[in-house]
Amino acid sequence: MAHRGNWRSRGNTSNRGGPNSFRKRNQSETFCVHFQRGRCHYGERCRFSHDVNEASDFKSNPAAYHPITHDLDARNQYFDWKRLLRNGILGSGYSRREHEEIVQFWNGALEILEGDSRENHQFLAKDLVDDNLHGYDFILATADADNPEGVRPMPTYDEPFLKVITHTSLLNCLSVDSFVGTLYTSFGGTNGDRAIRYLSSVCRSLKSKGEETNENVPVISLDMMKLLLNTLYQLLSRDRRARFHDEIPALLDLIREVGSQITESCSKADIDGLESRIEVMQRLIASANRSLFIPRVHEENFQKSGSALSSFPLDMQTPGGRHDNDLAEISQVQILPTHGEIVSGNSEYLPSTDFLQPHFLPDPLQRYIDSTFRLLRHDIFGSAKDVLRDLLQQNDLTQFSYFSSKDSGAHLYLGARVLQIFINERNELEATVSFATPPQVRKKTSNEQCRWWQDSNRLEEGSLVCFLTSQETHRRLIFLEVTVKNASKDQAHQNKSSLVSDRFPPSITVKLAACLQQELILLGRLYSKKLTGILVDFHGLIPATFAPILKNLQRIQREGELAFQKWILPSRKDDEDGHSIPPPAYARKPGFIFPLTSITTVGAENIALDPSAPESIDLLKLQAQTGLDHGQCQGLIAALTREYALIQGPPGTGKSYLGVKLVQVLLKIKKKAKLGPILVICYTNHALDQFLKHILDVGIQKIIRIGGRSQATELEGKNLRVVSKGIGKTRVESQTLGMSYGSLEDCMKHAGYAMEPLHQSQKGLSWAAMEHFLHRKWPIIHEQLERPDTEGFTTVTDDKLLNWLGAKSMKAQKDQNESEVDDVRLEGLTRAANENIHSLSIPERRILAMSWFKQWQEIETASLFEALNHAANLRGDINAVHEEVNRRALIQADVVGITTTALARHIETLRRVGTKVIICEEAAEVMEAHVISALMPGVEHFIQIGDHRQLRPQIQNHSLSLETSTGKTWQLDRSQFERRAVGEPGLKPAPIAQLNVQRRMRPEISQLIRSVYPKLEDHESVMNLPNVVGMRNNLFWLDHECDEDSRDDGSRVKSHSNQWEVEMATALVRHLVRQGEYKSTDIALLTPYTGQLRKLRASLTNDFEICLNERDLETLAADGLEKFEGEYPEPSGRKTFEKKTLLQTLRLATVDNFQGEEAKVIVVSLVRSNSKRKVGFLRTENRINVLLSRAQHGMYLIGNAKTYLNVPMWAGVHSQLAHANAVGRELALCCPRHSDTPILCYEPHDFERKSPEG
Repeated sequence: MAHRGNWRSRGNTSNRGGPNSFRKRNQSETFCVHFQRGRCHYGERCRFSHDVNEASDFKSNPAAYHPITHDLDARNQYFDWKRLLRNGILGSGYSRREHEEIVQFWNGALEILEGDSRENHQFLAKDLVDDNLHGYDFILATADADNPEGVRPMPTYDEPFLKVITHTSLLNCLSVDSFVGTLYTSFGGTNGDRAIRYLSSVCRSLKSKGEETNENVPVISLDMMKLLLNTLYQLLSRDRRARFHDEIPALLDLIREVGSQITESCSKADIDGLESRIEVMQRLIASANRSLFIPRVHEENFQKSGSALSSFPLDMQTPGGRHDNDLAEISQVQILPTHGEIVSGNSEYLPSTDFLQPHFLPDPLQRYIDSTFRLLRHDIFGSAKDVLRDLLQQNDLTQFSYFSSKDSGAHLYLGARVLQIFINERNELEATVSFATPPQVRKKTSNEQCRWWQDSNRLEEGSLVCFLTSQETHRRLIFLEVTVKNASKDQAHQNKSSLVSDRFPPSITVKLAACLQQELILLGRLYSKKLTGILVDFHGLIPATFAPILKNLQRIQREGELAFQKWILPSRKDDEDGHSIPPPAYARKPGFIFPLTSITTVGAENIALDPSAPESIDLLKLQAQTGLDHGQCQGLIAALTREYALIQGPPGTGKSYLGVKLVQVLLKIKKKAKLGPILVICYTNHALDQFLKHILDVGIQKIIRIGGRSQATELEGKNLRVVSKGIGKTRVESQTLGMSYGSLEDCMKHAGYAMEPLHQSQKGLSWAAMEHFLHRKWPIIHEQLERPDTEGFTTVTDDKLLNWLGAKSMKAQKDQNESEVDDVRLEGLTRAANENIHSLSIPERRILAMSWFKQWQEIETASLFEALNHAANLRGDINAVHEEVNRRALIQADVVGITTTALARHIETLRRVGTKVIICEEAAEVMEAHVISALMPGVEHFIQIGDHRQLRPQIQNHSLSLETSTGKTWQLDRSQFERRAVGEPGLKPAPIAQLNVQRRMRPEISQLIRSVYPKLEDHESVMNLPNVVGMRNNLFWLDHECDEDSRDDGSRVKSHSNQWEVEMATALVRHLVRQGEYKSTDIALLTPYTGQLRKLRASLTNDFEICLNERDLETLAADGLEKFEGEYPEPSGRKTFEKKTLLQTLRLATVDNFQGEEAKVIVVSLVRSNSKRKVGFLRTENRINVLLSRAQHGMYLIGNAKTYLNVPMWAGVHSQLAHANAVGRELALCCPRHSDTPILCYEPHDFERKSPEG
């Protein structure tokens, strides 16, 4: 086909052709020319140098490299092997010739995979499963070569065969993964029977030879055991049916027996590694078996949500039976809530995270993943399910009585309709949904509506929405994902949506959040029946941020493998000691050291760290030569000598600085230890940008950042999206892209045809639409309709079907009797029509015609679903090629940076990069479910840097938090860092290194957090920080008794505010700015509540450019505070002049979103002031600690002291400040030119009256 060439052209073939396409490296040279061309896939495993300095030899003396020869050798080697593959096995039976052919075949394949040519690796994978070649015959001959006793007669090709099918060049290459899957399907046979029989035979042969030998050197090698285990693991991972094979337990026992014969020649770590692999496969089997059974519980055993689990095993809760999505195996649980789950009146199964409490899963890892998944999913969807359940129980969905509740947690839009269903330009199924204009914008002009929608995060692209509709007594719902939010005016037309239009109601473009057949049917029904309903928009529910994490937990539960399990989970063995964590596996080799020259000062003598004897290093010498303080040196040593390391960094102690030093040290041994790229994980995009910029500052250039929300211009060229463009595609990949794009286009054309019944339902029934269906399904009726009417009926239209129905038109969705017609009557009408269609009355004809249309629609909808499902598979093939290109870019990097959210989204690629070292910054702020994604198989060194005494992870459902009495059962906001640093029942604390010298706060401020960090010391650099200009005191608590604002205003705003504090804080900030001494980043205004944040922003916006971080903006929007009247007034002439004279980018933030930040001067609005002394958010030590530790030069607290004194830490702070005469009802200003003149401000207006110019 001519157009297929265009599809193929989408594959990048830029790496082919030209004079430099084929080169052979001079064997006397050490530089890798494939790396020079960006094509070396071996990364740090390459035996040639990737040192960019050596590239100069190549550039200056290209004649030293002999072109063509090496690649021609590789090509000839591949063609020789391909000839064997094409000819097939010429020998027969168990002849020696056949044996030699098989040996030659697998040895040849192994030599190709051990070579440098990625092209040949991928062609090999493709050719092995090509139906036109004989790969299947070779696999069959290899796997079936048993004698009657089941012992392999000539097993000399077993090892090369196993090495080929488990080679990293195949297993790690995403673009050939489908071929590898087919390879294992051929090898496995029916339900894995052939592979299991083969592996059992190999084990028996090895066992027999091991028993026969009397030599000290064992016949069975550790490498052979690893090959067997890896092969079986790949089989079980790829073929789920094989997990149910009856012989699997016996095979695992046999492998254990064979492994026991090599124990004397292996270390304990090697044996533990083999046993660990066997346990992983046992979990795979257990997970599969659980999927076959759904345990049931009696109604009387249901417990109310929030109650603690019973500690008695007889009363132990188990999942199953509450609703259709309550399953024992979490890998089978649908990510999105089902209808049955939402309407269920039973409380959710929420297991305790206390390992001493009973759980239906005895294995610690499976229990751990199961509990994490269920709690995280409940945190995500709990409130959304409550909203939807209450909506479904409403008598009238159009009533707003329920929705006026300020705690509803959702935006609702009436009059929702599906206007159109179509295939977009990306070959994806989408729909246009319209709804009534929200009351908030009805009276606004078009321009004001545009501004309102643009400023709001409502209906953001990528967010989850739910369409609810009512049909008679049936309520239905469908989850959709917003794909287009267009806030521009008058762009709405067919297949295009717009929220602002003078002609049409607001509309958005959506897609199915889960492409399930029942969801597709419902979407089609909404469209064809023109049903109206309610559109529900949930705050902050973005599938891209949570679905990958939940799916990754499901995958881990299925596969049963997690790095560092022995350090994060209780062991069922009694010999585990959590206090003696060994060095990483790569550092345990004899003679291994960490050179520290990369972080020592110029001219310092060489210094190194021996991971096997960390106490041998001279700490004073290390301090002197690196500039690190004592605590940082201890942290450096601990991080390098423990495979699972926790580094606690109190405020201002240089956590990130130490992290950069660790990266420098690790990169020094990257090649020797074959570390691969170091993976750096941060909680926020801002923190990731900062860390990567610090790495750039020390001269590390080979950085790749994954994710597109970077604000750092320095990192623009370091994004994976940019870097991967320079990586060429192989011929196999280009062919795969060409065929996949072509097939996708064909597939979606078929999907377009299958949508015809949906579109026809809008137009009405017609002969043109129904003819093909009738001819295929009811040929006799079709033949009668084609004949002219001889019964004397009057022709009312040229349409044969409508003429028979006696109607000029007939809308499919307007039939009123469809639900009343039973199958028996339809069967009778069909028989009668087969005999004579004109014997039926007009009403009977219409009933029958509507049943035909319904059948046609059902058939085509099923066909549409299959087309979409096939298209999803094709997109998977396309994505696999692009991700393989990304993988090749990543393995060339020194450092890869990613956020915790993006980590789970890219986990399939990162698992194949070969990373051995992961550094997690802000670890104490990261939910444990996110950290789990980082614990990938193959990781040997995990360093967490954080502070569990500062902020905990943020969760949605406060009842799951440690801060509540019920939440202590689940502790969802407890990070893995805190859990392991503090310890828990059944698991001792892990060793932790604490940094102890702070370089941020003046001593008066750092003293306020000494109760949290008794060993914290002040660095000499903070002893003489300058005084705050314009103020008499550097540290002060402005006490007042002005009540917080009432919340009884009928709004849905949940946050608190205090108008007096707004005015006082605004006046103080203006005064500080007018001193002319501070830059835009030097002053920050903090508050614990978004309600106060909103009022402060409104108060300051006329004088300052307000800088809010992305998390505060999201929180404001989630609370419905993203936009309000009067916040952005049109400036008058006087205001414009005043704003220009005070122009600053003022930093305004909530306490929770300012961790990790600092400013020279901090102003704090505490907000709460009430007779009941309710403190709210700031009652927890963690938040107080963060609040008090942000300031460098000065800090000013504005709040009612009486309200806060019932909190112990606040009482201690107040006592310290009162003792220093730093508490009072007035602020003392200081004029630099009249320093002896007292200026006291009691009220906000005092600033303008007493210090108008600052």
